[in-house]
Amino acid sequence: MKNRLKKPNAVIAIAVASGISAPLLNIPIALAQESEDLDLEEIIVTATKRELNMQDVGQSITALSNDDIQRMGIKSMADYVKALPSVVLTAERPGQNDLVMRGITQDAYTWYVDSTVALYLDEQPMTTSSQQVSVRAIDLERVE
Repeated sequence: MKNRLKKPNAVIAIAVASGISAPLLNIPIALAQESEDLDLEEIIVTATKRELNMQDVGQSITALSNDDIQRMGIKSMADYVKALPSVVLTAERPGQNDLVMRGITQDAYTWYVDSTVALYLDEQPMTTSSQQVSVRAIDLERVE
């Protein structure tokens, strides 16, 4: 008697499981068709003084496009830094910022020494703490 009761339950369980899983078999096909429409955007890195594809650069790079800047509401240098991993900006006084990248920094009061962290504005180096201006996001194309 016990075997007779288990068999109908097993048949019902298999029927329910197959009824639930049958529609799920079509999902991978639908997802594969949707992903064909997506293309990867190619990012060209110029920080090494030559144009390279981002996949070929052996450095950690964060790139923010104009759309990213507008979407994130970035308006000042402090806002840029918040969007970058392992980067901290300390505003010592107006026009003198202490930029720390991955623990590398210089003292903000040694204005006569070139910084160990490079900051460029339109290909112009801002390498001493006395030259690190607070950049406003007016007509800014990108941040790399």
